[in-house]
Amino acid sequence: MKIILHLDADAFFASVESSKNPKLRGLPIITGFERGIATSMSYEAKALGINRADPIFKIKKEFPQAQIVAGDYESYAIYSERMFDIVAQHTDSVDVYSIDECFAIIKNKDIDNLMWDKYVLDTISKIQKQIETELNISVSIGTGDTKLIAKIGSKLNKPHGLTIINDGNINGILYGLNVEKLWGVGPSSAKLLQINSIYTALEFKNIDQQLLLQIANKPLIELWHEINGRSKIPYGESHIKANPKSVSRTHSFVATNDSSYIYSELVNNIDNACYHLRRHNLYAKYCSVFIKDRVGNYTTCNLELPVATRFPHIILSAINNWYDNSFDKNCKYKSTGVTLNNFSDSQTLFELDDGKDNKLNDLYKALDKVNRIYGKGKVHLASSDQASKKSKDSYAQVHKIIQLHADGDYKLRYTYLPYLGETK
Repeated sequence: MKIILHLDADAFFASVESSKNPKLRGLPIITGFERGIATSMSYEAKALGINRADPIFKIKKEFPQAQIVAGDYESYAIYSERMFDIVAQHTDSVDVYSIDECFAIIKNKDIDNLMWDKYVLDTISKIQKQIETELNISVSIGTGDTKLIAKIGSKLNKPHGLTIINDGNINGILYGLNVEKLWGVGPSSAKLLQINSIYTALEFKNIDQQLLLQIANKPLIELWHEINGRSKIPYGESHIKANPKSVSRTHSFVATNDSSYIYSELVNNIDNACYHLRRHNLYAKYCSVFIKDRVGNYTTCNLELPVATRFPHIILSAINNWYDNSFDKNCKYKSTGVTLNNFSDSQTLFELDDGKDNKLNDLYKALDKVNRIYGKGKVHLASSDQASKKSKDSYAQVHKIIQLHADGDYKLRYTYLPYLGETK
């Protein structure tokens, strides 16, 4: 006995931002400042009529109450990983579909048929509660006999929705669903079905099989099997992205000629890029960095690193002279960035200094663990302090840690991270 679950995080990027900064909770949040367009919106922002890809300058002008922030993709990846880890604790297998979506299988051969629905409902409720308690974000979950049916369910009743689709309610749900809204039905397939008087998902489910075979291609036929409860979409890890060809981090800010602040922004980008390399166990051999002035002119540095690395201090040592010689105090800059590439999964024998490298690996492993537990940037390079904005906070930052127990109860504890002053 098994059922497929589909989890879809609610306004994921914006929800992570409000989780990191509780002062944003309940406000219209838009991410995408660094790209100049909205990449994610909270439900409060959507209610104002703000849409994905709307220009940031237009949003600022029309909605001054909007809270516009730059995307923090390392944090999104950490939250995503934790979210899927929680799903794995309660299910038999997890199939990651994207950064904010996954499928999972719930099965238990020992459950009596009469108790099966309650077991599924309890499992989903535990997943939602644990994600909300530990990550302070909400997710919507749907279940069904196939991936397609489960994904239909997760889109209903958002946010924080919970929909179990079975033989008793599926027809009523499909009756009110337009066929073009089905996962996998593109514009051309929708038009083809509508030409043949198939307008709703229920009509697609009940389409005459001979007509289907005459008009449909293989993917559409597989979707028809899926909506009729027969699994055809492969289950596995096919959607997980392979190691990247390059890793880039950029950030925009208010134009300034403050050299120490601009350098801090550049260091922060390099630190974040190296963190990504360590997560994927990669070493970079080539590096490209830039500073961009307010007119749009780039000053760049492209270089081969002295050793393949995933540690920021080695990259900083290689670019410091370039930065000192390239910075123009009479020019105002508005963004910095870094791109790392030419990856390997290890260093060569000529690059290894076993004792030193082992200590560095142990050090950064410990720092990464602290940042995963307490939040990205809680421990950071001193030279990135201004960009991390730690020096502008109060003497001590209070962070709430929630410990969840096996019986579903939880307790709170607090950790204090003191500010020890600026360091160059």
